[in-house]
Amino acid sequence: MLLLYICKVLLFILSATSGSLSIECFNCSNVLNLSECNTTVTCNDGQVCYKSQGKTDQIMYDFGCADKLNCASSNSQKQNVSELFQADSCFECCSENNCNKHLCEKLSVCKDKSLECALLNSTITICENAKEAKIICKKYCNLCHIVDGKWSKWSEWAKCDVTCGNGSLIRHRECDSPAPKHGGLECPGDGIDKKPCFAHLCPAHGGWSKWEGWEECSATCGVGMRSRKRSCTNPRPHRFGDHCFGDSIEDKLCNTRSCAAHGGWSKWEDWGECSATCGIGMRSRKRSCTNPRPHRFGDHCFGNGIEDEMCKTGSCAVDGGWTEWSQWRQCPVLCGVGLQSRTRSCTNPSPANAGKQCVGQNFDVKLCYSGICGDYYDIYIKAYYTYTGRYDGAL
Repeated sequence: MLLLYICKVLLFILSATSGSLSIECFNCSNVLNLSECNTTVTCNDGQVCYKSQGKTDQIMYDFGCADKLNCASSNSQKQNVSELFQADSCFECCSENNCNKHLCEKLSVCKDKSLECALLNSTITICENAKEAKIICKKYCNLCHIVDGKWSKWSEWAKCDVTCGNGSLIRHRECDSPAPKHGGLECPGDGIDKKPCFAHLCPAHGGWSKWEGWEECSATCGVGMRSRKRSCTNPRPHRFGDHCFGDSIEDKLCNTRSCAAHGGWSKWEDWGECSATCGIGMRSRKRSCTNPRPHRFGDHCFGNGIEDEMCKTGSCAVDGGWTEWSQWRQCPVLCGVGLQSRTRSCTNPSPANAGKQCVGQNFDVKLCYSGICGDYYDIYIKAYYTYTGRYDGAL
């Protein structure tokens, strides 16, 4: 209770001394009643609040500050205040006698409607609710200068925000008529307004369709290629729209299964030795089906694994050989016994490359008889045996 009493005393002192300070007046023009005026102004020294009215189709009020006229009483000197359209004979607002106290109570003095603002603030924290506090405990909560924000007029509509197709028109307004001050409320609603707009039909750029399925692998075994396709039909480009960017075909490697490995020949080995030490012989070389070996049902190597060719290391020695005997020559005598001869040559073959000569004689003789010749017979016999080496002197 003591605290509440102290608060009441302080509030009374503040209210009592407020008249000596610069007063605050409502400041509006052309309003129908006081409830429509929410802005205030602090008057200069020597000024007071005033209210004037004018009449057109209906009564309109103005509120603001005016120079002090030092009213004394209702019977005081009449002031030339016709331009102010005041309702009372004195439009001063002060706490002195003969002043327009009624005007003060309505307009200028920052008062609270209840002296229990301290209690209200301690129980329901009235000062945290600016909307209620500026009505009930305006002075206690230091809200005498509070100004709620009001919207300015809407700006002109901006241009459509797209060059083609559907877009939006935008206009703005600002919360500055007046702007909220000293804890006043922000303007309700939005500062941006939109409405749809349409420029003209846009170019339709091409779009890719979905990829088709992958085609079969190009190889039945081992590594191959397969591809898939797409088309620029989702949508097709028209009205000068761009074609689709990118490739319409995509390729990638594929491997369905391992292929059968066919055999392959190795390199030929070196030739073997000649089968003859001299003259013409044969030699061979080999290769193997190991490059690679056939597996996974692969084919064996085609062809031969052995190759033969004639070879000649040098000329062999050739021993001489006799030819056949020639025919016997005709008997050289007309009568009696004579000698027939025949020949042969060592040319079948001829000895060559240090070959041996033929063994034996290259001629042969035999007796021949051509008839009785008388005394000449013994002579021929001797001659034959002498010629053949068989004469021993006994004939």
